[in-house]
Order: sequence, then structure tokens, then C-alpha cells
Amino acid sequence: MISPEPRDQVSEWQPIETAPFETAVLIWADEGVIEASLERKSPTLVEWVPITLDYHGCGCCGGGSPEPTHWMPMPELPVLEEE
Repeated sequence: MISPEPRDQVSEWQPIETAPFETAVLIWADEGVIEASLERKSPTLVEWVPITLDYHGCGCCGGGSPEPTHWMPMPELPVLEEE
């Protein structure tokens, strides 16, 4: 895989081939936008592991490994203004 651009320079959807390993990112798949991490299961097996296990609705097991086409870094958390 190609190394992704630094996080502060990546703010739009990127080709899935450039996704980082073992980092929580947003992925775009048939199921919609999912928070997931690309994990090495063995030297020959790499798969996307959903972080939000009920991403497909039933909450039973995560629904298997999604097949995304794009990724982007997790957005910064909003800053709440004090009243």
C-alpha cells in the first residue's frame, strides 16, 4: 500500500489503496460510512475491521469485513463553546 498523506493534509476522501494500517479512519463502503481499521490478520491476510460493531444494523457481529472504495481520517472533535 501507498503511504497516505499526513493527516493535516488529508481532508477529503482518498483511494482505499492509500489507507494506513492499524489506524481508525472513516471508510466508504456499500454499507455506508463506517469507522474501521485496516488490520493484518496474518502475513497474507489483511482485512478491514469495523470499530462500530453494529454498522450494518443488527449489532450481532459487525457483519463481516466491509469492502470499501475510499477512506478519510477521523474528523477533529467539535469544540463546544461555553455559555
